[in-house]
Amino acid sequence: LYEKLLRRAAGLGGVDPHSHGEGFSKEFLHAEVAVVGGGPAGISAALAAAGQGAQVLLFEEQPALVGHLRWAGRGPAPVLPGWLQDLERQPRIQVFPGTMITGWYADHWLVAVQGKHLFKIRAQMVVAATGAYEQPLLFVGNDLPGVMLGGAVLRLLRLYGVVPGRKAVVVADNEDGWEVVQALQEAGVELKAVVTRGGNEHTAALEVAGVFRSQQQAEPG
Repeated sequence: LYEKLLRRAAGLGGVDPHSHGEGFSKEFLHAEVAVVGGGPAGISAALAAAGQGAQVLLFEEQPALVGHLRWAGRGPAPVLPGWLQDLERQPRIQVFPGTMITGWYADHWLVAVQGKHLFKIRAQMVVAATGAYEQPLLFVGNDLPGVMLGGAVLRLLRLYGVVPGRKAVVVADNEDGWEVVQALQEAGVELKAVVTRGGNEHTAALEVAGVFRSQQQAEPG
């Protein structure tokens, strides 16, 4: 009696038996090493394994390699051109950009999707180089529009040329936070405040601009 109502309330839909798509395909791959993640760690792992004589498959979810270095200014950027050239010259490495690993099962059986193409992969060894994940601050309303991680800000600015807003408050507890501060300043965003654990070499200019005040300078409350 209530099944249809419950399905609608839970957001469950129906399956259209006539909605068969076209162009789907499947491929089986085999390698000694499969590397998941095409950032600096994944690229170096793939090159190291191939240098030891292994056949390597390198998978990257994004359409381009080098991971966070596409938008972040810090890191081993000077070595990247050499790494990418080595990848092109290395016949033992096969690169799959724009490919998402959707499952890692027993005996190193991987499932990957690239558009409408499905890969079933068997590897003797799997290297998970999916990078680090930012953790949001815990406070009431941290899921509201306009509250975002620093990596999202840098992606918007440097990959898509989108300014995330006109005014910003930045919480910077490491060097990545100060890179966000610099990027927002360069984009013309007004910094209302920068919250940090203490002063450092970055805070002097912000104090002059009236953006940053030390705890001793701040008014009670």
